[in-house]
Amino acid sequence: METSTYVVPTWAVPALAYGDLWGLSDEDLGRLEDLDVRLAHECGENYIVNFQLDEDPGFYHLNDLDNKGSNCVVMEVMYFPKDER
Repeated sequence: METSTYVVPTWAVPALAYGDLWGLSDEDLGRLEDLDVRLAHECGENYIVNFQLDEDPGFYHLNDLDNKGSNCVVMEVMYFPKDER
């Protein structure tokens, strides 16, 4: 099993962890869909997402969802390499 890490804004955690899309704009929903396509391409269709929530969110100048500065958390994505699927 391999692991990749992504930095995502805190507003995206409920959607990514629980599928809770309440209150998100169409623009945010598009960004989440783009990330889903990216993860499927890089990690395959089956992957496990884990958030490092043991620390307070920190401000990052860039993140992997919208390339903007915001409070973010680290998201670990665990998946099997293509040759093991």
